[in-house]
Amino acid sequence: AGFGRQTTLSQSTSLTHEVAAAAHALFIKHWSGMPISHLSISLGQLSVDSVIQLTLFEDRSRAYRKERAIDEIKNRFGSDAIIHASSLLESGVARERAEQIGGHFK
Repeated sequence: AGFGRQTTLSQSTSLTHEVAAAAHALFIKHWSGMPISHLSISLGQLSVDSVIQLTLFEDRSRAYRKERAIDEIKNRFGSDAIIHASSLLESGVARERAEQIGGHFK
């Protein structure tokens, strides 16, 4: 079984880590601890990436530049060109998944 919840972010973003953090917080807040059969995330009210919300207290432009650089490296060299260090552990699955299409090896 699964469950559905929604949230609205305090500011517009296309930064992966901000979207992931919001999804994680929502899941932790509402998950009962029981097994679930599926988890899906959908996004709404999307805008073009060239629109950046400015703030006085954060250097968001630096985060956007970093994310664009990571995307360019992955587009040029493949999705496993940059991975989190934790994916190198025995329990990590990022490298294995990068070699698959739809859960099947290429």
